[in-house]
Amino acid sequence: MNKKTIMISGVTTATILSILMASMFATNSMLIPNVALAQKSSNSSSATSTTKNSTSANAGFLTYENTTLGMKIQYPSNWTKQTSGRGVTFVIPLGKDNFLAKLNASALVGFPANMTLKQMADRVITSYRHFLPGFQMQSYTGNVTLAGNNNAVKVVYTFTDPKNNKFSGTDTATIKNNKLYVIQYYYYTKSPKQQAYSQTLQKMVDSFQNTR
Repeated sequence: MNKKTIMISGVTTATILSILMASMFATNSMLIPNVALAQKSSNSSSATSTTKNSTSANAGFLTYENTTLGMKIQYPSNWTKQTSGRGVTFVIPLGKDNFLAKLNASALVGFPANMTLKQMADRVITSYRHFLPGFQMQSYTGNVTLAGNNNAVKVVYTFTDPKNNKFSGTDTATIKNNKLYVIQYYYYTKSPKQQAYSQTLQKMVDSFQNTR
């Protein structure tokens, strides 16, 4: 890709974009016949994270917590969890290395203090328009609530892969304690269970908490 993103000090727009899009393209790199998506990333573990049974009313949900990154989120017990140094990814398993929907929760540090959340979001969206085939903005909302912080932004959009398969994506981001928290999820829109997936993914976002 020819990334002509304007660079800024600290964590650049290009850096943020590469983190978001790397996971996105790993998701839709190949469509398995009917509904499944191929996933190629490998599992890794984090010594500072824990998974425990949820004590909430959400039966069948577990709680993931990373004390270093200061994040906690609930996820369905039958979804697969993958961790990295930046956060965690959850996918719906559908056979070996296949899934229909995916959620990434990441924490980034080092972005410039004079760069507002909206400015970062605007630049990432501009890059999406250039690099995501069939990108269509559905909504862009500021001052939404994430983890009790009402200074978050939420972007809803659709895009297609090289085989013209359509996906729906949602990015929600906020800044707290000098960290940029980004939760990104997307799912294959032709799945017969897309509405259920969308509701579950948003429920996961709503459960997200900052613990530091």
